[in-house]
Amino acid sequence: MKKTILFFIAVLLIIGVNVFADDVSIDSFGNITTGLSSNGNLEVIGASGEYGIVGMASDTGGAGVYGENRTGINVNYGILGYESYGVYGYSLNAWAGYFSGHTRVTGNLTVDGTIINTGIGDITGVTAGIGLTGGGSLGDINIDIDFAGSGTSDIAARSDHNHDTAYSPLSHDHNAEYYDKSYIDSLEARIVALENSSAPATIVFTPTSLTITDATAGTVWDNASFTITVTDTNGVPLSNVILEISFPFAKSAVLTSGYFVELLDDGVVTESPMQATTETNGTYVLNFRYQRGGGVAYVSDISVTSGTQSATATFTVAAS
Repeated sequence: MKKTILFFIAVLLIIGVNVFADDVSIDSFGNITTGLSSNGNLEVIGASGEYGIVGMASDTGGAGVYGENRTGINVNYGILGYESYGVYGYSLNAWAGYFSGHTRVTGNLTVDGTIINTGIGDITGVTAGIGLTGGGSLGDINIDIDFAGSGTSDIAARSDHNHDTAYSPLSHDHNAEYYDKSYIDSLEARIVALENSSAPATIVFTPTSLTITDATAGTVWDNASFTITVTDTNGVPLSNVILEISFPFAKSAVLTSGYFVELLDDGVVTESPMQATTETNGTYVLNFRYQRGGGVAYVSDISVTSGTQSATATFTVAAS
């Protein structure tokens, strides 16, 4: 009897050694096969809708599945179904988790360390600078232009933009008088001198009168001019003084035909009264066209005013 029992135990040991020495496969029907070539020592195949291996645990520190690899000084292990994590990985010197392919995160992603990847930016916030509004450090961030003034356009202008006729004529010149500081200083000094002066500035015509005599039979148009000079009480010429010039026999909004004189501003016929501005030397040359001959005769004063100051010059056309 002892020999029979010992023989039975020996057979079980031999079978046990063979089972654990070869790879084992368990299919979805519970069939166990040994001596197979598989990816692991134990291969469990689940049918459609089933789990190959189900590990369950409870209480503090429990885990459904625990796997460990010890190579040299490295200790790498992973846990499925851990106490507070679905998946937990640990590595002393290598990767605690490695995913080769796409990875989806449907919840929040919390990173306590540093994300190391040159393809990922490191922007932690956007600050709105001068002339901008908005900014922030979390979520979708917008930056807008901080518009000022009463305009309605919501488009930012370039630094080298052009202004249209809403601001100034499309064709105009800027000379030194617009931005020359010394000129502005001198002009301010003149204004102060005028304010402190007891006598008004003066306006003078040169010549003070002009007579044209023409006894010919035919009527022709000719040219003439007067020089208007504006000075302060000290005799200093005043530039950029606005003048209003008028002549009764000149073309005007009222006298559209039958006129004898045409006032000219830079060679262009301008209706009376016309506005002009003195030059840097305090003068303005009034050019005009007039009729003579054919028995035409007329006389009148050309007048100029600026503020409370005024002056006149007599212009006469005689037939004989």
